[in-house]
This record gives sequence, structure tokens and C-alpha cells, in this order.
Amino acid sequence: KPQRLNRLIRRASSVLGCPLDPVEVVSDRRMTAKLSSMLDNISHPMQVTLTAMSSSFSGRLRHPRCGTERFRRSFLPTAVRLYNKSVG
Repeated sequence: KPQRLNRLIRRASSVLGCPLDPVEVVSDRRMTAKLSSMLDNISHPMQVTLTAMSSSFSGRLRHPRCGTERFRRSFLPTAVRLYNKSVG
């Protein structure tokens, strides 16, 4: 399905005459932005969990333990992986 969407995005890009980002880039950017907003918002329910996951000597987050493949592919582990990649 992502290949079909990327093909549609390329076609729309040629019609509009401006470059558009692929689906993977857009989803990575949105996940990182959502995680950053969760870290910045003190009243967010996940904020306590995320601050507990932060490393004391670097700006990275510790990766949560993933017992199942379903949890490994969910939002939080994926967003933490992307956030750590963007931090350093």
C-alpha cells in the first residue's frame, strides 16, 4: 500500500509542479512532532512516562521493552527510535 501512495504522490507532484515528500518521510516527521509535543506538554498523560524514559546524561530516550511484535510496531517505540535518531 505505501508503494501505491508514493506513486500517487509522485503523480500529484508532477501535476502540481512542486516536489512532495514520500509517505515515509511525512509519517516520520509527524511522529517526531507528536512525541516532541507530548514531551513539552506538562498536562499530557504520557508526559510522566516519557520523562521517566529520558536518559540522565544525554538528550535521548531509553527504548521501552517490547515483548511482542505488535507493541514493537506501535507508536511509542517507533517514535522513540525516530526521536533518538534525530537527536544524535
